[in-house]
Amino acid sequence: SSGINAEWPLRPGAPLLTPARDMSRARPHHQAIRNNYRRQVIRMQTFDRLQLKTIAESDLLPKRLKEQAALDFANMPYDSHPNMPVDQCPHTGHKAGVINDYKINRMFFRNFAHKGHIAGLKFWKYP
Repeated sequence: SSGINAEWPLRPGAPLLTPARDMSRARPHHQAIRNNYRRQVIRMQTFDRLQLKTIAESDLLPKRLKEQAALDFANMPYDSHPNMPVDQCPHTGHKAGVINDYKINRMFFRNFAHKGHIAGLKFWKYP
């Protein structure tokens, strides 16, 4: 005997293994963290970015102040640009087909709704 229990997957109460194909669609953890970081940077620096841009483009303010604002604006983090974040699914990384209210891909949304993992949402089935 090789020590492998052939009946293990068939035992009642045995944990179900996730198929490898489902895991291949999962998004790496570091990408999800970076996406959340980008959203936080934009949330924190949107107002500052707008102010610096307005000061730099103003015709009424002194030239020295405008130059300093333009320099500060140019030195802002790249991730602070408002067009930077794209609504991506944290599980798959897909940009298309994301349900904006839940921020997940439509395939995952359907599976989670079917399993009852989304609070307040009931998946309709024909009786």
